[in-house]
Amino acid sequence: MREGSPTEELRADHDHALAEIERIEVAVAHVAASAACQAELRVQIRTRIEQLRGDLSLHFRKEEEALFPEVREMIAEGAPRGDIIGAFFAEAADDDMSAHHLLRQRLQEMIVLIETAEETGAQDCQWAEGLKPLASAAGDLLTRHADKERDVIFPMIERMLTPEQLAAAGERMRRLTTGLAWSSS
Repeated sequence: MREGSPTEELRADHDHALAEIERIEVAVAHVAASAACQAELRVQIRTRIEQLRGDLSLHFRKEEEALFPEVREMIAEGAPRGDIIGAFFAEAADDDMSAHHLLRQRLQEMIVLIETAEETGAQDCQWAEGLKPLASAAGDLLTRHADKERDVIFPMIERMLTPEQLAAAGERMRRLTTGLAWSSS
């Protein structure tokens, strides 16, 4: 694995997301333990969750649209042991796509819970109690996702793809990142 490779960038994304979900879990636990919930705490937590959702959305696109297609193309071109590698990668990638979907769903559920508390003008911390299991589930799911990619999927990709193929995936990732940065300005 080369420094600055697509898989290294994705690992850094994982580290960032894991640190952020941990900060969210700590903030939610703190609010849930409070006697009174200030509206600004809900706004801060919601903002963090929305930022994490955006960061993970870009991360998932980098995997789904930039890196994984390179592997699929290599397999389709008849790489040695491509049938075995293809079957394994297809299963691992399908599992990864499922994790992406579940993480998106958990984060959306967290936002909806906070929005409901905001709409009802809730002054108690009940919303934070409801958020604790969702934040914990999202954290567990994100940890399993990052571990599987770090330990299984990325090492396999790093062994399978040539430096040119990794560079092509990296270029697609840069275009995705730049495209999103321009569209959100």
